Amino acid sequence: MLVKRKSGVGRWVKVVLAVALPLALFSGAIYAAFYSGFFRVRDIEVRGADISAADILAGREFANILLPFPAIDVAEFPEILSFTVNKDYWNRKVVIEVKGREPTMIWCLEQSNRCFWTDPEGFIFSDAPQPSGSGVVRTVEDISGRDLGVGNYALSQDEFTNLLSGLNVLDGLRVPVSGVRIDNVRFEEFTVVTADGPKIYFSLLFNPEEDYDALKSLVQSDGWKGLCYVDLRTELRVYTSKVCR
Repeated sequence: MLVKRKSGVGRWVKVVLAVALPLALFSGAIYAAFYSGFFRVRDIEVRGADISAADILAGREFANILLPFPAIDVAEFPEILSFTVNKDYWNRKVVIEVKGREPTMIWCLEQSNRCFWTDPEGFIFSDAPQPSGSGVVRTVEDISGRDLGVGNYALSQDEFTNLLSGLNVLDGLRVPVSGVRIDNVRFEEFTVVTADGPKIYFSLLFNPEEDYDALKSLVQSDGWKGLCYVDLRTELRVYTSKVCR
């Protein structure tokens, strides 16, 4: 009977240890991870833009490096294209890599007398200074009466791509540009005023690169400066006139 009692006690001890030991280890791990300072974040560094971690967190806390970093609302930072969060667990440090939007063009609105920076997609992300003189920054004068601001697109992506392509064609031909204008966005066209030649009418509906050779012949001709305008608003067609309407 004594041997059996010891055997029963031994089995009970084994059961208690089998349950209590993993529970103790689990509780210790939970405490170490979330209640001790072992995984407490030491530093949050932001690289690539002049914004702080406090701006990104917007009042939220991030104290434990094991936890997911709070979601970043990119819409709150129109000048930023993307955020990438990297964790250095060994040093308990968070590094946020910021990619800003590329300033591509200044878009000026006649109605509000304001100018904005756009990125290569036509997204308006910040205010821009009023251009003065013949600077190297491409500038569009929008007199269509629209009310645009930060967070809007100046044009649809396809239209903006075609606008840039038209200006790239002129750059390739070394045609000096003194102005780019959109009179009425519903007409889906834009006008380029050259510095020493005719006005050029482009369509926003198609890429004008296929007109490069025809336009090159005109630019290199003796009659280039005698033209009033060149009309490229019909696909694969080039019309010219010496008479201004």
